[in-house]
Amino acid sequence: MSSDSESDSEVLIQTPQCSCSCSWGPEEIPEKLRAAGLSNKEWHDVRDIMSNTRWAYGFCGFLLTLAVLIISKILLAQFAHVALPSWLVGALAVFGVTVFILVGMKHAAAEVNEKILEDKGMELEGQRIFIRETSFAAAGAKV
Repeated sequence: MSSDSESDSEVLIQTPQCSCSCSWGPEEIPEKLRAAGLSNKEWHDVRDIMSNTRWAYGFCGFLLTLAVLIISKILLAQFAHVALPSWLVGALAVFGVTVFILVGMKHAAAEVNEKILEDKGMELEGQRIFIRETSFAAAGAKV
């Protein structure tokens, strides 16, 4: 398949650089998705699911990582008389939250596919946290 036909078969969704207030995907539905039969309401449902799930899993990851770090620090100090280096605490916290966000995005994509896109012959694939492109591709012929 040529690269021209591959680029016509996918819609790249540009997402903003993540901050506390960012939402997944642009406010307006991309024209190719509208032409493929996705309504404005369905697009906003996709955006809500992806955004809300990312933050919910990230928050849970933060709390769980914080709890594990506090318990580990207490246990190590109490029984092994060893302190965790601050760089290790920071690295573990970032790792824990990132893993939870990635799992959350996979869960959100599965939910979006099942509830919204499957009926339209589309599939959300390749979402990556902090990377500003995600592709929607219709099954078979693609969008």
